[in-house]
Amino acid sequence: MLATHTSHPPPSRFYVAPGKYLLPADEPEAVRLKDQNDLLRRLFDNKSVISPIDLGPESQVLDIATGSGIWALDLVSEKPNIGHVQCADISMKLFPKEHPPNMAFGVASVLDLPAEWSNKFDLVHQRLLICALKYDEWAVAIREVFRVTKPGGFAELCECYLFKTGCGPYSRRYIDGYREVVKYFSMDFEISHRIPGLLLEAGFVDVHAEAKIVNFGPAGGEDGRRIALTQAGVARGIGGPLAVAGGLGVVDSQDEWEALIDEVEKEWESEEGSNAEYPWFIFTARKPA
Repeated sequence: MLATHTSHPPPSRFYVAPGKYLLPADEPEAVRLKDQNDLLRRLFDNKSVISPIDLGPESQVLDIATGSGIWALDLVSEKPNIGHVQCADISMKLFPKEHPPNMAFGVASVLDLPAEWSNKFDLVHQRLLICALKYDEWAVAIREVFRVTKPGGFAELCECYLFKTGCGPYSRRYIDGYREVVKYFSMDFEISHRIPGLLLEAGFVDVHAEAKIVNFGPAGGEDGRRIALTQAGVARGIGGPLAVAGGLGVVDSQDEWEALIDEVEKEWESEEGSNAEYPWFIFTARKPA
């Protein structure tokens, strides 16, 4: 059990940088990412890409914060003749051991992408950096996305909004915990409200947002149940950085946080869970030709 003043993440999970990226990079997280990818694909009409772009043999695609590469692997499976898909992440820990020849994986941060990538990619994809970027880093990241997007190309960013999942005392306490984590690590868990403006400020045009709202509990059906499970996985993962930060007055130990999330899951599965909403957003934007 980790006490309040513990300065290391839980030994059972692997974190690349607990103070910079709040989620683990290990096998349980890879499984969660696959489940999440499958659910997001279902939500958004079984499409890997919603931008109005035709990807073919000459197309260059960049997947930022690729993790296990699950989105990019899906895209290449869907469009095997696509020219090239470059996958980038701050850690190679979750990179697949095998992948098609028109894919490449490398270490890079969205805050400082390689200079040679300027104006290179027809499509730049980025998903769920809500637990990775600090408030002031978002503008830097989106300017980098703009820089590497080819003139006439598209950027596609997927994010979520965490703060509508309170439906009972345990989930409301869990949200309070999230808010403390946000303050401590200077994150922006409401970034979905700011992304359209940041895209425009960076120079993009034709900025659009497509939203899908999932209910938990009986109202959400099977998709709602599975998304609740994947987001409980996120909550458990954040327990590591929370422990590093000393509990932040939310819990006194890692075990207490795990027990809280157990109760949160029960709330989300109950009738009360139907009052919990989880909005997902995909933002698309075009770089002027």
